[in-house]
Amino acid sequence: MELRHLRAFLAVAERLSFSQAAVALHITQPALSRQVRDLEDELGCTLFERRPNGILLSPDGEALRERATRLVASADELTRTMQARGRGHPSIVRVAHFGTFLALYITPFLQQLHQRHPRWHVQLVELPPAQALQRLASGEVDAAATGRPEPARLAGLETRVIWTQSPLIALPAGHALAKRRKLRLRDLAKEKLLVWDEEQFPGFGAPFLDACRQAGFEPRVARIVDDLASALSLVAREQAVTYVGRLAGQVPTPGISLLPLADGELDMPTLLVWRTDSPAAAIIEELAGRLAAQPPALRQ
Repeated sequence: MELRHLRAFLAVAERLSFSQAAVALHITQPALSRQVRDLEDELGCTLFERRPNGILLSPDGEALRERATRLVASADELTRTMQARGRGHPSIVRVAHFGTFLALYITPFLQQLHQRHPRWHVQLVELPPAQALQRLASGEVDAAATGRPEPARLAGLETRVIWTQSPLIALPAGHALAKRRKLRLRDLAKEKLLVWDEEQFPGFGAPFLDACRQAGFEPRVARIVDDLASALSLVAREQAVTYVGRLAGQVPTPGISLLPLADGELDMPTLLVWRTDSPAAAIIEELAGRLAAQPPALRQ
C-alpha cells in the first residue's frame, strides 16, 4: 500500500466525485480510477458504491477513511518535522494532558523550556489519559501525563513521577462529614462512592479501591465515572461521595465540600511518560525533571 493510493482514496471520499478529485490531485481521471482500483484489489474490498446518480462510500470505505486520514496526516507531520530539523526551523513537541488546571500548571515550565531551546515548541493536547497513552503508542503525541497504569501499558516508554498527591474527598456541602477538617478512608465505609474509571484514568480508580480495602472495608461503588463535571453534579444530586485530584480542587464548586485525607491515607502519583525513540526525548526528560523539582503549590 502506497501513500499516493491513500491520498487518491481520500480525495475521492471527500468530494464523492472522481472527476473533481482528479482535478484537485492534478492527474487524469483514468489514472485516479486505476489507483483506487489498485487499492481495492490490495485490500480485497469495495471502497465506493457506484450508483446512477453518483458514488457513495461503502461501509469498508467509511472504515478506511478515518484510519487513512490519520496515517496520511502522520506521514505529512513526519515530513514537516524532518524538513524542519534539516533547516533548523522550530520543531513541535506534543504533550497530552488531562484537565485545564494541569495545563495552567505546566504552561510556565513550557515557556522556560522554549527560552532555553527556542527551536522547540511544545503544544498541549487535552486527552483522557487512556487515549493519551494510545496516541503516545502510535506516535501522534510525544509525551503524556497520566496516573500510574499497569506496567504492561508502559512497555518501551520512559517514565518520571512529576508529583504525588493525596486526593480531595468531594462531599455534598450539607453532609455530616463536611464539618470535619480531614477525613480517613474508613469514614467512607457507609457512603455511596463514585469511583473513577481505571480503564480511562489509569492509576486513579484501582488504587482508591485497594486503599479502601486496606482500610478495612469493601467500598460501596454506586457508579463508575469518567468526567469531573458529571461526577461533581452526581455528588450534589445523589448525596454520593467521590474524590478529585488536588489541581482540580483548586476552584470552589457550589454545593460541594472538598476535604483532604489524613496524611498517609492515600497517595497517587502523576507521571510524565514519553517514547525513548522520540526526537524530542531529551527535551521531554528535561521538562519532567523541572516539573518534578517544583510540584504545584496547592491550597490545603
